[in-house]
Amino acid sequence: MKYFGCFAAVVVSGAVGGCGDSVATTEASKPVAQYASEAARPVCDAAHNLEVAYADAEKSLSLCAGGAWMPVGSQATSGGPTGASGATGATGATGGRGATGAGATGASGIDGTNGATGTDGTNGSNGATGATGSAGSNGSNGTNGTNGGTGATGTAGSNGT
Repeated sequence: MKYFGCFAAVVVSGAVGGCGDSVATTEASKPVAQYASEAARPVCDAAHNLEVAYADAEKSLSLCAGGAWMPVGSQATSGGPTGASGATGATGATGGRGATGAGATGASGIDGTNGATGTDGTNGSNGATGATGSAGSNGSNGTNGTNGGTGATGTAGSNGT
């Protein structure tokens, strides 16, 4: 098998040195562990320190060093698959009240002048007394009425005692 020079140097010497993209033909002292995906790799701890892992799903190589898996050598130009989005952070505190604007308050308007009071009108004079009317003429005598007709004979009175 052929490994990148950095893999061989790290695995053989036990120290992380300057890595280049040159290809070395030296075999690593530890075989490359193969996993289905990066998520399937074990926790990078003392038991896996300096282990080189290949993730089939991502087609990437990584090295367990210092408690973390680190990409090694040239990776795909796309930079690998995009990680999941992180959770939305908590809403920040409400900001304080802003300062009052610096503009000056305008002056109050002046009161309008009152209108002049009108003068009272003069009382009108009394009208003149009207002339006395002339006496009316006497009325003419009325005509005598006609005599009434003779009344019907009354009933005989009762005999006195």
